Amino acid sequence: MGCCASELEERTQKVAEVTEDHKDPLDIVVNIVEAKGVPDCDTNGINGKEEQKADTFCQFFIAEDAEGKHIVSNKERTPYRLNTPEPKWSCHRRLHGKYNKEKRMYLVMDLYDFDTYSKPDLIGGTVVDITDIESGKTITSDIHFYGSNQKDMQKKAKKSGQKCTVTFQTFTGKKWPTKKTFFFIRHGESKWNEAEHQILKEGKVLGGVTTMAKGRDHPLNYIGIQQAYDLNKRWKEKNNDKPELGPTPTEEDIEKFVNADKVLSSPLTRALQTCLIGLEGHKTLTDKGVRLHRQLREVKNRIGWDALGKETGEKIPVRIASCLTEEAKARAEELKDLTPEEVKKLTSVEIDLNDTFSHWWDPDRDTKSEISERITDIMHTLRYCDEETIICTGHSLFFREICRAYIGGGHKTIPQKLGKKEKKEREVIKKQQKTKEYNGWAATEFPQALIKRKLNNGACLMANFDFSSDQPEKWEIASAKLMFGSKFKSEKKAKEDKELEEKVYEKLQSEGQIPEDKNVVSPA
Repeated sequence: MGCCASELEERTQKVAEVTEDHKDPLDIVVNIVEAKGVPDCDTNGINGKEEQKADTFCQFFIAEDAEGKHIVSNKERTPYRLNTPEPKWSCHRRLHGKYNKEKRMYLVMDLYDFDTYSKPDLIGGTVVDITDIESGKTITSDIHFYGSNQKDMQKKAKKSGQKCTVTFQTFTGKKWPTKKTFFFIRHGESKWNEAEHQILKEGKVLGGVTTMAKGRDHPLNYIGIQQAYDLNKRWKEKNNDKPELGPTPTEEDIEKFVNADKVLSSPLTRALQTCLIGLEGHKTLTDKGVRLHRQLREVKNRIGWDALGKETGEKIPVRIASCLTEEAKARAEELKDLTPEEVKKLTSVEIDLNDTFSHWWDPDRDTKSEISERITDIMHTLRYCDEETIICTGHSLFFREICRAYIGGGHKTIPQKLGKKEKKEREVIKKQQKTKEYNGWAATEFPQALIKRKLNNGACLMANFDFSSDQPEKWEIASAKLMFGSKFKSEKKAKEDKELEEKVYEKLQSEGQIPEDKNVVSPA
């Protein structure tokens, strides 16, 4: 690549002024697929540990010089991946601007180690001439180490015997569908939901329940399994019952669900179990399987250990089968049809483990900027794929955050606290969110309920997205419907949940499980 650390620093901070030479429009979608061989970093990282693997993210942009200093596009970045030498992203972003087509076009990709309390540490980078690269072709490029840790990283890379590389794709002139339909399915009732009922019944927080609250990744209980089977029955019967709120789905809406092009799921056990049971027999699940996506996991609140995973990669399907088998034995009377053969059949579909081979959950409470970044990432993934109709199984809080972001449009990614500029931008975006105005359909009762209320367990929401604008902040949910007789959680139950969270939080804090000066929860 041929540039020193100071030059690399310079190129990440300065954007070239647009001159008369920059008259040709630049519009490219870049997919940063993954990196491999990222050395361990002697930095504090997100967990405050030394000698740990990097929490890597990639910053990328277009330049018209081989040193990567003459920047002609916006700069984008992937989310960071926690504590892994092989981060997987599949992060799609649009790079746009103006350039001189008589010059070459270079994609600049820099890897950083994310730090919670300080600026990211530069790992290294690469500059690739993409002028003549075939659209959609997958390319792998070597990373060159720079920055203060250069010699140490070179030494570690040499010791490991593995090159540090980044893999990417570029798409020029490709047209993706601008109108898409997504079906958001909330998981069935989990073991933790069952523990909540126990608290309400007993009127106090019991020791066993606080143990549940500190547990990770609770599976479906027998009621949740029955709810998933009920969802399966309703869509197969093409149930068209009038929903609690909003318009009644049409036959065309139901056919869209039945013929959906793709299935995605949160890696959390309760969501993937709901997917495999609730969509059993769906042609797309049978033929193509389900792809896991870490960004569909639940929002982690202050007692949200349940949003933490227990397994990664190939151990996830094993856990799914084990938990179903265990509940079938414990509730043999209620789950007569969930035989060992049935469990084997349900879990025999192809599961694309995608980005779950490293820790795909965050140990701390999700901040607004982290939720915003997750929403941006998953929506770009959905926007820049060929499929027009996609089923996503996941969680009520995260689906509600998507509705809040895209009903009425206006979603912008809230940047991490990296400096004065980012801090100022954060405050502006937060103020815009608080004063967001809704017009037309977005101001009516049903979409406002989607913003404020949670879906019931086993509920299915159809959301029709409009991606016709090149500006992500103008993407929006144009219309939505509750499918197959689905309902919202009642306002009474929502109030009880809030009171319950306060009780459990106070109990855990009194036991020293939650630091009083920090509104975060440490993993169990």
